[in-house]
Amino acid sequence: MRILVSGPPLAGKTRQGGNLARALGVPHVSSGGLIREAAATGDPAAMRLLGLVSDGTLAPSDAITRLVITRLAEPDCREGFVLDGFPRRLPEAEALLDHHVVDALFVLEAPADVLFERLRYRASQGRADDDPSTLPRRILAFEIETRPAHALLSDAGVPYCRVDATGDPDEISRAILETLPTRAAIPCFS
Repeated sequence: MRILVSGPPLAGKTRQGGNLARALGVPHVSSGGLIREAAATGDPAAMRLLGLVSDGTLAPSDAITRLVITRLAEPDCREGFVLDGFPRRLPEAEALLDHHVVDALFVLEAPADVLFERLRYRASQGRADDDPSTLPRRILAFEIETRPAHALLSDAGVPYCRVDATGDPDEISRAILETLPTRAAIPCFS
């Protein structure tokens, strides 16, 4: 299966993506993780990308698309993958559909107050990778730029399932997994 996990910042994309990938026995590919891995090699272009996303700016579509499409072409992704945090813009969704059949898009939904609470929790745990001053801008970017990419995927026939991401993460994972054989156990909206 080729599954996409999307949602606003701090909605739980990486956690849910990892849980789903383990359960399905396929690689978990995180767009943010790809940027961090490339930057760790000292690649100047990747380091610039990391600087942009750290400031709350979406990575340029051509650069992130190249990273993602290259990763999904690796042999371990032939039987499927769980991809989180991509696509975030229309050109990225178009490129993804040009290269892959997508079996489902799960969009994790959580209100802003929950996202801010999660940010405070991360800070209390010593994580400094999310700057509170960038969160409103990142949420707005999700609404303005990513929702249209979701619509394009839905219009292309990709099942689009909105998931309440405010509950227990393991329960959320179970609910998503239960939908995969039938794609009907939780409400799906276009």
